Amino acid sequence: MGSKAYPGRKEHRYAPADCGPHANVLNKAILRLESAGIRISEHSRLRRHTTFLARVAETGSFPTTESEQHRLANALSDAAEIDLIVQTLPSTFTPLELGELRELAGGTPEHAPNEPALRYQAQWWLRSVLAMGGYDPQTPTSARESPDYLVYEGTLSYGVEVKRPGTLRGALELIAKGARQLRSQAVRGAIILDISDVVRTDELRWLPDNRLLPAGLIFEQQLKGISDRVGNQIFDSAGRTLRIGYESVMCILYVAKGWTWIQGESPELVLFAGARLQTFYPRIKNLIHHRTVMLAKKLVRGIVGAGYDFPLNDDVWLPRLHT
Repeated sequence: MGSKAYPGRKEHRYAPADCGPHANVLNKAILRLESAGIRISEHSRLRRHTTFLARVAETGSFPTTESEQHRLANALSDAAEIDLIVQTLPSTFTPLELGELRELAGGTPEHAPNEPALRYQAQWWLRSVLAMGGYDPQTPTSARESPDYLVYEGTLSYGVEVKRPGTLRGALELIAKGARQLRSQAVRGAIILDISDVVRTDELRWLPDNRLLPAGLIFEQQLKGISDRVGNQIFDSAGRTLRIGYESVMCILYVAKGWTWIQGESPELVLFAGARLQTFYPRIKNLIHHRTVMLAKKLVRGIVGAGYDFPLNDDVWLPRLHT
């Protein structure tokens, strides 16, 4: 399995033989989840993924129908995410966390729209990003509206809210809800948006090899366009300030994933991912400025640790957005 990196986007190419190791990864993940008391049925998404991946590896050839190619892309993507999730699971679980993991283990191999399993998978995968960045994410125990996680930097606490919108309008609504959840907990922090379902990737899914790089650039442009639109909702560029209701938002991390089948004599499956970070901090290098920089650095460290390519320079984790 090889990888090719471009600024802000990473691609992994797969051959049929790569499916065997991913089946093994899922098997180990299932054992880990079951050791935590989470029952994984024989008809679950994860077990069906495992069987399907093992079959592709055994035959040595990719499926030929679009529906099965779509299913294989889902299986490989899920295997990579579940692997990272189980690597960073906490040693003990709250009843709420166990319930979320049970939901995560459900779902369908076809990835039906708005599946709770995919929403919880995104949430726990992004929890893993926080762990890879050096945090120990904690689930708030407050019954009131609160962010998904609290992370700590010494005696300071930050809230982190994870959202997976299905549309641009949904992203705008969820960013407002996320800001409200931070405010309700009386903490500043970050909102992480998995916008994989917002980015239009259908047109990128079956391409000849010489169209892969242009298609990747289209993906990056869409990722940037969506993040700019969301950023404009919370940041007043004319007044150089956060809009009312968004004062608790220190940064927004956007991630998006997709896949492409490379057509030709030797077909390949390519999974690709991109990330973008917006930070909001005062011009003066005061305490809020330094706290925002620290949080942003750890988010970038986490997303790189999760396998994303992310250019580490000031223009990325300190974009030209100031309050």
